[in-house]
Amino acid sequence: MLKKESSGNGDQMNAYERVAARCGMTARQLRRFLSGEIKEPAWGFIHGIRIGWFGLWEEEVRKMQHEMDIYRKRFASDRFQDLKAQIEALAAEAQALSDELQTRKKDISQ
Repeated sequence: MLKKESSGNGDQMNAYERVAARCGMTARQLRRFLSGEIKEPAWGFIHGIRIGWFGLWEEEVRKMQHEMDIYRKRFASDRFQDLKAQIEALAAEAQALSDELQTRKKDISQ
């Protein structure tokens, strides 16, 4: 996630901030976890990372869907039906995983 968020040299600290916010933690907590200072992270910590990871992939699927719509309009063709079906399957899978993670988060907090 850090590599994807980092846009170049000198942007790593900002990338830590963005990834940490996505995962529901501070940049310091994320850096400590990645450096091995946090030896036994709590379930909520790991769960936050999982939610952030799946959120990232949901965002990527939305980008693919948008690009597919642009190509379909631009070329006025249904030649991309197979690819569209695969993207829709990814979207459904990502949504199911996201829903499962949100349910687990509610169960943990109760």
